[in-house]
Amino acid sequence: MPGDIWLQINKVDDSQEHRVRELDKDCKEKFRWGWMEKTATVKTSNGAEVQVKLRDCFRKINTPGVVVCVTCSNQTVKYANRGVSSLVDHVKSEKHKKNAAATRQTHTIRSILD
Repeated sequence: MPGDIWLQINKVDDSQEHRVRELDKDCKEKFRWGWMEKTATVKTSNGAEVQVKLRDCFRKINTPGVVVCVTCSNQTVKYANRGVSSLVDHVKSEKHKKNAAATRQTHTIRSILD
């Protein structure tokens, strides 16, 4: 998929801490790899609460103050002003929950067919 190729080219991983510091030098909130270890409690459409690991949703890219949400087809999420709160708010958004539900359904169907 073209989006997957784009992400592979633009992704920054945790071995490139120096690159992230340079990218975010002018941002109010600087990206921290520790954010990826956090979880957010999200209410599903049926009222159940699930724990969402931020590392399962987001990838740091080669753009200051921005990550992409892989659950939402690489939608950009800006953290430069609000930090990790921006990521948590995104996973709690209706759009993200809808995309996550569709992904879970697809994985369930694939596992049944395999």
